[in-house]
Amino acid sequence: MPGLNLIDVIWPMMAATSLTLAVIFFFIWIHLRAQRDYLAFALFAVCVWFYTFGEWSLMRATTPEAYGDTLRWMMVVVPIGVILLAAFIRWHLRAGRDWLFWSVCGLRLLGIPLNFLFGANVVYSEITELQQQATMFGDSIAMPVGVPGPFHWLVNNLADILLVLFLADATHSAWRRGDALTRRRALLVGGGTILFFLIAAGHATLLHAGLASSPYLISISFLGIVLVMSYQLGFDVFRSVHLAIQLRESEQRMELAVHAARLGLWEWDIERDVFWANDTGYAMFSFLPGERVDFDRFSQRIHPEERAAVVTAVHDALANHRRYEKEYRIVLPSGDTRWMHAWGQAEYSASGKPTKLLGVVLDATERKLAEQRQDEIERLANRQRDELAHLSRVAMLGELSGALAHELNQPLTSILSNAQAAQLFIARGVVSADEIGPILDDIVKADRRAGDIIRRLRRLLKKDDSTRQWLDLNEVVSEVLRLTNSDRVSRGITIKLELSPDLPPVYGDEVQLQQVLLNLLNNACDAIEAVDALPALTVRTVCEAGNVIVSVADRGSGIGAEDMERIFEPFVTTKAKGLGLGLSICRTIIQAHGGRLWAENRQDGGAVFHFVVPVA
Repeated sequence: MPGLNLIDVIWPMMAATSLTLAVIFFFIWIHLRAQRDYLAFALFAVCVWFYTFGEWSLMRATTPEAYGDTLRWMMVVVPIGVILLAAFIRWHLRAGRDWLFWSVCGLRLLGIPLNFLFGANVVYSEITELQQQATMFGDSIAMPVGVPGPFHWLVNNLADILLVLFLADATHSAWRRGDALTRRRALLVGGGTILFFLIAAGHATLLHAGLASSPYLISISFLGIVLVMSYQLGFDVFRSVHLAIQLRESEQRMELAVHAARLGLWEWDIERDVFWANDTGYAMFSFLPGERVDFDRFSQRIHPEERAAVVTAVHDALANHRRYEKEYRIVLPSGDTRWMHAWGQAEYSASGKPTKLLGVVLDATERKLAEQRQDEIERLANRQRDELAHLSRVAMLGELSGALAHELNQPLTSILSNAQAAQLFIARGVVSADEIGPILDDIVKADRRAGDIIRRLRRLLKKDDSTRQWLDLNEVVSEVLRLTNSDRVSRGITIKLELSPDLPPVYGDEVQLQQVLLNLLNNACDAIEAVDALPALTVRTVCEAGNVIVSVADRGSGIGAEDMERIFEPFVTTKAKGLGLGLSICRTIIQAHGGRLWAENRQDGGAVFHFVVPVA
């Protein structure tokens, strides 16, 4: 086509590119109103579009007046574009010193009225002529010859220097924050903008100073800035879309997990006093989906006995910036009672005022019912264990009945003998206080001894619920040894005591611990008699690592390796007439006290049984 060259093709293409990008990112900004950098970029790209056409018009000007008028209007758009460029960097990188930014804006805005008040425009006070200069594109363009304007250096050159300083400061500050994404933005947007702006400003300065004769190339540099900005913004948009897809996938997975776990999601807008919940949350409290629920309506669903505690827990969590967690009952309109377990976390305004409380709620009714059933099972098991332990005590005392009868017969015989002696003195008619006093003292002592024996037997035979108290295990050992003294004497077995002084007290059931020790002593005596071993037992107490350990050692035949654990199983016994329940019950009792019962063989023959009861 005649008269058409590359300048007439390239400059309109650059303008069209800028305008296209401006339209694209303007519509993106409409959907992302909070992203002010998108709006700044769109307006800056419009300025570059206008400036590109202006530059093309300058190259095609035919008179100094036309050149000056076009440049005057361009000097209105250029300051606006520079201000938008600085604003984009400030918002996109979230950096840059305030005084530099406002200095650039002030100087550039000052140039707009000066552009119309002095000379042809702010760049030239007078354009004397236009010279046609050949270009590499095979065409000639208009180049001005004139007198520079008096304020050109102030409103253009100084403003450009301050803008470069602002761009460098913002880029450096963003880079120092160390975040990978921020560093990418700083390097690409900040560094690229500085590079292209220096090319544009430097070339314009050389042209205005008459040191260069090439056509204006400012629009090419500005287009480079537009392309760098649009690339980074496009990357951010793509990243946002990718994150949105991931977020949607995460939400779908969360919805699936929430549905599978039957969790109710809820949110309380404190300022508006409105509750929101997912469908599961509404159904838990028998509200219709989307129904308006305020805090008062929600609290009316809570069981009257727990309502005040829940309200207090909510307000306490909000006031003290703590997480909210509470388990409570609710009463549904149908009359059903359900257990709920709720967790929550508050959001606060900049002033520290709570604005929202968000959380989840779980229907804990089945768990609570299971716990109640488990508690009932444990109570039944404990009752059965106590009954079995009682039967075992009765059986043991039955085996000791002969020795116990002998133990009780001694004080009764003493009482009878002393009473007969007193009768004899009275029958003679001679009653002396010196003679009758010691007789009565012996009767009282024998009666107390018989009473102690009966009281010990009564405690072991009595069928009561387990009662725990603080105990001295040395006293427990001594009590059992007194009770079994006659049995050991009749068997000719001696006891060696190694009781640690100042044992710390333990918390336990005295009768049950006596039963354990009584069983171990009885088994040790049987083991000694079975092999005709040295008739001696050792009972030892010691405190180690916060536990009181009681040990009963004998000189019997020991325990086979295969029976070391089996002897604690129910109905496993080495005695001809044994039931095999004694050690099993003893281990159960000690475990209920938080301790352990075990056995081991002694190196010099025999076996030793240990049981541990925690101090605390």
